[in-house]
Amino acid sequence: MERELRLNWQPQPRIVADRADDVVPHEHEADPVPMEGIDALRSVCQNSGEENDSDDMYVEEATSDAPYGDLSFEAGLRMWALQSGLPHSSLNCLLDHLRQHNLQMPQDARAFMSTPAPTAPEIVLTSIAGGQLWYQGIEKSLLSYFRKVQPIQEGFELDFFVDGLPLRKSSRSQFWPILMKINNDPNTPVMTVAMFCGESQPVFVEEFLRPFVEEMNKLNRTKVIIGARAYWVCPRSIIADVPARAFISGVEPRNAISACMKCTIEGEMEQNQIFFRYDAERQSRNHEDFCEDKYPTHVINPTPLTTMDRCDIIRDLIAAEEVQLIYKGVEAKLMQLWMEGFPGGQSMLTPQQQREVSAHLRLLKLPSDFQHKLRDLRYVPLWKASEHRMFLLVAGFVVLKGRLNEAAYQHFMLLFLAVTFLSTSYHRDKWAMADDLLHRFVEAYGNVYIPELLDSNVHNLLHIHDDVRRFDALHTLSASVFQAFLLDLKKLMRSGRCNLVQAVHRVLELQQVHFAKPESSPADEQSVCTVGADTIATVRRGFILRKNVRDQWCMTDLGEVIRYESATKAEGTVIVQGYTFSKQMIAFTEPYPSTEANIYSANMADLDTVALKSFSSSTLMCKLAAVEMENEGEFMFVPLLHTYIVHK
Repeated sequence: MERELRLNWQPQPRIVADRADDVVPHEHEADPVPMEGIDALRSVCQNSGEENDSDDMYVEEATSDAPYGDLSFEAGLRMWALQSGLPHSSLNCLLDHLRQHNLQMPQDARAFMSTPAPTAPEIVLTSIAGGQLWYQGIEKSLLSYFRKVQPIQEGFELDFFVDGLPLRKSSRSQFWPILMKINNDPNTPVMTVAMFCGESQPVFVEEFLRPFVEEMNKLNRTKVIIGARAYWVCPRSIIADVPARAFISGVEPRNAISACMKCTIEGEMEQNQIFFRYDAERQSRNHEDFCEDKYPTHVINPTPLTTMDRCDIIRDLIAAEEVQLIYKGVEAKLMQLWMEGFPGGQSMLTPQQQREVSAHLRLLKLPSDFQHKLRDLRYVPLWKASEHRMFLLVAGFVVLKGRLNEAAYQHFMLLFLAVTFLSTSYHRDKWAMADDLLHRFVEAYGNVYIPELLDSNVHNLLHIHDDVRRFDALHTLSASVFQAFLLDLKKLMRSGRCNLVQAVHRVLELQQVHFAKPESSPADEQSVCTVGADTIATVRRGFILRKNVRDQWCMTDLGEVIRYESATKAEGTVIVQGYTFSKQMIAFTEPYPSTEANIYSANMADLDTVALKSFSSSTLMCKLAAVEMENEGEFMFVPLLHTYIVHK
């Protein structure tokens, strides 16, 4: 099922009747691909400009009777026109038809969509080296979104995102946007600060970033005025992948000897491949030395970011972006090594073991929180980020047990447990443990595999803890929401001409539809509803229980695994009824006992289906994935990290 457009509307949760298979298989699953076709698949995956690596794992779908939530008739019609890519000529016909039936509608699609005129000041483009730049600005973005509602916070802590996006495979044209999101108001959408379009990335970082830096410094001094109040504005972080991060900071790219932005480690060259030994001498870089040009082999171009107020160019540029660093980086490389081997070493999963792992993956019935079904190993080159995340944090340690050799398996467990701890603020007190696990993982990497495979992604695992400790859990540093916005925006493009003008028009049209509204109900309001014979309980946002094999498991704050049966609501509180196990077992002991991550194993024969117990929603710690093990009736119960109760 194709992901719904999520640019500028917040759909209502959809409740559907239980089905034999809740997850629609990907179209590739109908035509099995032999293992020898992996290289061809990887080539397709790497060369495709359409793949969405940024898909969100937890997406609420729209109800069939309210596809655009609480949007008005006209606003919903505008969103539909944008979402379907309807040309203005077709929209004019529709407006004519609506007026024929006595609905008050503008005569022209441009008036209806609030498309700016060609000479409007808000679409002025500036020519810079390599292409054109449209700069909307931070203040205008905030004023547009909050034009009908007064913000309740005292100021805006902003995350910024910079990246390059190829427009289409047949063209060299690229978008380089500057996007932002309000970190201290997580319900706000992604906003567009600026967009560059050219045949390549901007030639000079000075021309690209200078308007942004100057406005940020101005807002730092004067604040932004919304209504009758002044709000402070400050940067929190700048999120970008390695090439974009190198460009905006003016440093050596990832394939350089002195490429690490966080420390002074010097890489080694072996057969045109640079690697970074764990025990190599290194010291942390700092903002002052960077600005004073004390890293001559690292910094190659001056950057305006060194003049931006309240911006530490070393600490505020994120290295711990989970999608590219962990899931599509380190984890994807590990899976390639297991299946294909490496120089001087054999593949660590034999063809038979690969078939066994694939068969196990196909049998899993993981929670419907995951938007995509976890495909088997034949399709690893086509896996989306959510599939890699699901494998690393939920299914991998189960399906690899007894198949991957013990040294590689225990090495994988270091990464699994470290990322589990760092992915939620619930485990904040274990973040130091996670840092130790990552150091052990990087140190052992060259022994389990070969030192030459210690690339920049593996090395950057050593810097995750500093970013998480400075900001927050990994999911707050993710580029997923920004990348999803860009890919949705790309789908709105209607032709190959005037790309930047088209994009500007679509952004401004979307801003007319989407703006802040008063909250009609608390974001985490609990509810109980009935669909057929099924009672669905919403414990809090993202935590929904249903009586089916996928979504019926949760855990109390005492560590009890519950199989959900039903629920009621009394005095605003959901009461869940369910069965518990008479016996739960520890799942593993290394590198730490599984109880540290609230992971347990249990046998269905030990489920006490006689005593139906009741639990207040306030005692429910998290939702669980039930991962079936090799022995019939045995399951591993793994927390879904986004459902934890997190106390600030």
